[in-house]
Amino acid sequence: MGTAIEFLLVAVTSVIAIMNPISTAAVFSVLTDKFSAEQQREVIFNSLRISLVVLIFFALTGQFIFTILGLTIPAFKIAGGLLLISFATGMLAAKKRSVLP
Repeated sequence: MGTAIEFLLVAVTSVIAIMNPISTAAVFSVLTDKFSAEQQREVIFNSLRISLVVLIFFALTGQFIFTILGLTIPAFKIAGGLLLISFATGMLAAKKRSVLP
């Protein structure tokens, strides 16, 4: 029972951290600024439905997809770490961009 609660806690906090509700609310506010309250509600519910379907799909088929692709959890963690390092170093290296072509 303790393991299930621990897993649920880790899963929920991971989803919250990934979705980042505070910045998502700011983006939603900007994108739906000119929408009526009813249109905003419709966008919220459609977004929630799509998110729920995607989460349920990967919760039910994630391990199967990993097995088909021959991936392991440690390999996935290493690949994620490499991507994170790649993005972080790219953000640290300033790129000068010209405004004119």
